[in-house]
Amino acid sequence: MVPLPSFVASLLPHATDLRFEDVTLATPKHLTIIATAIQDAAVCPDCGHETTRMHSRYTRTLADLPWADRTVQLQLRVRTFFCSITACPRRIFTERLPAIMAPWARRTVRLAQQQQQLGLALGGNASARLASDLDRDASRNTFLRLVRQLPLPEPAPPEVIGIDDWAWLKGQRYGTIIVDLERQQPIALRADRNAETLAAWLQQHKTIRIVARDRAGMYAEAATNGAPQAIQVADRFHVLQNLADTLLPVFEAHAPAVRAATNTCPSNAQPRDNGAGAPFVTDDIVRLLPLPTVSPAHQAQAIQRRAARLAIYEQARALHAQGWSLRAIGRELGLNRNTVRTSVRATSFPERQPRILRQPGVLDPSIPYLITRWNAGCRNGTMLWRQITAQGYTGKRVTVFSFVTRLRQALGIPTKRQTPDAGQVAVPTERPLTPRTAVWQVIQQPDKRLKATTQRIAKLREVHTDLGEAIPLAEAFADLIRTRDPAALDLWLEQAEASTLKSFRSFAASLRRDYTAVRAGVELPWSTGPVEGAINRLKMIKRTMFGRASFALLQRRVLLAS
Repeated sequence: MVPLPSFVASLLPHATDLRFEDVTLATPKHLTIIATAIQDAAVCPDCGHETTRMHSRYTRTLADLPWADRTVQLQLRVRTFFCSITACPRRIFTERLPAIMAPWARRTVRLAQQQQQLGLALGGNASARLASDLDRDASRNTFLRLVRQLPLPEPAPPEVIGIDDWAWLKGQRYGTIIVDLERQQPIALRADRNAETLAAWLQQHKTIRIVARDRAGMYAEAATNGAPQAIQVADRFHVLQNLADTLLPVFEAHAPAVRAATNTCPSNAQPRDNGAGAPFVTDDIVRLLPLPTVSPAHQAQAIQRRAARLAIYEQARALHAQGWSLRAIGRELGLNRNTVRTSVRATSFPERQPRILRQPGVLDPSIPYLITRWNAGCRNGTMLWRQITAQGYTGKRVTVFSFVTRLRQALGIPTKRQTPDAGQVAVPTERPLTPRTAVWQVIQQPDKRLKATTQRIAKLREVHTDLGEAIPLAEAFADLIRTRDPAALDLWLEQAEASTLKSFRSFAASLRRDYTAVRAGVELPWSTGPVEGAINRLKMIKRTMFGRASFALLQRRVLLAS
């Protein structure tokens, strides 16, 4: 068996510099260990001279790591020494034990290191809660202070980096994150997304040979000025996003045709317009449930809002015709520059698309039962409300009455008194297709499309010549990006430049301006995917800090805990 003194001494921090004296169980959950420092000599912290002239002794009390389920307090007897250098301003000093404790510290180094790791991983409040359970108690401010004391890491010289922005406050303030793509870890965090600041950072790292970025002009400028030796690579996902933004105005210009392309009718029904925006059949067998109608009050509000948007739209176009820049128009009208750009480039006033998707309502679980009972001949709203209430419905009766009104509209019943038995109602199998959804269905890989999606896209190509031209162009570009075919890029650019669609000509022109980076994105395997992952992690850390996300603290939690 190992003697108790030897066993306890082996558990002390840096036991070679300490001598075990005694251990006491102060309480059932608390140990007090007495030890003495046994260094042969001490070094003056000012002049660095070593001395053995002892002045006196005193006791320091330190918190240490727990043993099993018992907290540990270390009472360490240390010495003070005379400095033998007469020119040194410090005459007396306390011996330093850097492997055991920091000067003036009330905890051992190994306990502080574990608390720092807790602070990096969890922040202040969460660290304090967990540390209390692990017998490593400290306040939330102590954890944050320990994290702030950590020096920033010195990364290995990077060669392949990815750059992207992250939002302090979306739409107003942004920062920049830089990720080493070979090691897939963040290496720098900037508090802004200024081109000059980023270029200065890049100039300090001459080993960089590849810079992956999105197609923002600011990052292109920074990479050109700060790392002219590096190859710039445009991220493929962002290029496909640019394609979606190009295709969206074409689909929005033909939004009614896009919505009509959705197969919402049962197989035995032939649809026609019911005047409420949803089709139903002309025979007496099955009719589709129409969409909810908007109240007159909401219609009046929508008309007022449209008039206000139209006035701003016309002002923006008028100022642009006078030679104003997009930024100046945005400052004058209080608009984002992207909104101004959309207005001045539009061929007509961009109408807002109707909302198709909605949150599940309290009546939704009861709709199948209501449809079944209605088709069985029960046409009384009060009776239907009582039946579903007995099944657990907790909503208002007027909600059921509104739904019954939609059922009457589907059968063409103008009043409550007319309740013919002929005709049944069915809920549409699909929601009407929106332009944005249609865009991503076109860009989707053909081998992953559903059969119904393929048929719908084929139908859209036949609806209008613009759609018939835009869809093949978008599919061809998405295909060359996925197959990494740089030879097809030049041919596609020629086709887009010759297109009758203004949005595709503008897209081709922007690709020409960034041609080198776009071609490199097609040819090389690098992308900003790891950067997006790092940004997601940064957002999670920032949101859990509850207002304590100062840049210095956030920077250390992102870079040191990665």
